[in-house]
Formats: sequence, structure tokens, C-alpha cells
Amino acid sequence: MNPEWVRHGIYGILAASIPALWYARRFKRSLNADIAAASSRGGVPDPLLRAELLRKLQIGGALCELPLALGALCLLAGGERRWFVTGACVSLALRLSYRPFTAASL
Repeated sequence: MNPEWVRHGIYGILAASIPALWYARRFKRSLNADIAAASSRGGVPDPLLRAELLRKLQIGGALCELPLALGALCLLAGGERRWFVTGACVSLALRLSYRPFTAASL
């Protein structure tokens, strides 16, 4: 890999994490709405809200994997292993900080 591109690797990996962080805000609203609907229905979730919640969870999970994918591309292009490991660590941090089943107290 060209050494000029190597020094921009961390910026690319961090930029790849922005969509997941942005999407988490929308997901939290859907999660809070689902919890409120379930508590108002005696613990039974609303099927439409739950389906929307699961779809958003899948999208958010895929967005969390973007830094890992970029790290893998760097590795396959002949880059250093540290960019792959960095991408994996950032993806893991996104997954852990996403906490899809944690909601604000209502």
C-alpha cells in the first residue's frame, strides 16, 4: 500500500463510524416508543412498532461494521495489520456503545 495512504487510515476508519453514531439517535427514539407502547399495553409489545424496531436494529448493526470492513479492505490492499485491528476495535466499541436494549427511563 502506498505510504501516503497509510497515514490517512485512521481518519477513514473514524469517518466510517459516523453513520452508526448518527443512526443510533434515530434508533433510540424508536426504542423508547416501543417501550412506551409495551408498558401502556400491559407488557405486550405493539407488533408494528416491534417490527420497525427490529428493522432499525439490523440497519444499525450493519452500520457498526463499516470500520471493520474498511480495515479489512486496507489489509487486503497490502496495508498493515494495525489498520485491520483498529477497524475491529472501533467496530466493537460501536457495538458496545450502541446498547440497543438500553432505553431512557420513562
